[in-house]
Amino acid sequence: MQMICYTTSFLSFLSLWANLLHGIMFFMKIKEYLDKADMTYAFAARMIGVSRRCMGYIMTEGYIPSRKVALKIEEFTKGAVKAKDLLFPKEDN
Repeated sequence: MQMICYTTSFLSFLSLWANLLHGIMFFMKIKEYLDKADMTYAFAARMIGVSRRCMGYIMTEGYIPSRKVALKIEEFTKGAVKAKDLLFPKEDN
C-alpha cells in the first residue's frame, strides 16, 4: 500500500516538473532564441522575410507581427517561439 502512495507522489512530481518545463519552453522570446542559437537579428530578419527594423520592433515587443510573419517566425525557430505568443502577448511577460 505504501509503494502505491510513493508512486503516485512521484508521478505527481513528474507531472508538475513537466508542466513547469513546458511553460518555460513555450514562452521563449525571439531575442532569447537568437542569443541561444548565436544568430543575429539581421540574419533572422532576412530568413523570415522582414526588414531589420521590423525584426527589431518585434524583438522589443513594440510591434505585434501579422499572422503570416508570426507563423514564419515559429517555423524559423522550429517551434521554440510560438506564433500565438507573438500575436497575443501577455501583460506579465
